Amino acid sequence: WQFDGSHSIKLICVRNGFDDTNFTYDDTGQVHELRVDDCGQVVVHDFPQIAVAGEAHWDKFQDIGMSCKATSVAFIISSIYPAADGKNQQVAISDVTFWG
Repeated sequence: WQFDGSHSIKLICVRNGFDDTNFTYDDTGQVHELRVDDCGQVVVHDFPQIAVAGEAHWDKFQDIGMSCKATSVAFIISSIYPAADGKNQQVAISDVTFWG
């Protein structure tokens, strides 16, 4: 993400997986571990696995605590949880919100 100027980032909220419907969530992988770059620090975040759509909080935001000023932010995905059937290797992040 590129920002207009430098912005303070205290929190990044992520909806992990394709949370459109139970089917799309189950049929698409989720991020297991990602690295947040370009924020003056490297933050590695390990997401918990929510294996099946409909489990508690499967469509809720998960928080990544930060404390930086940045003009851009990059996510580098280092590992994934595969889709429920194990066949589809696509991965999705449905929403990302930055808070300063």
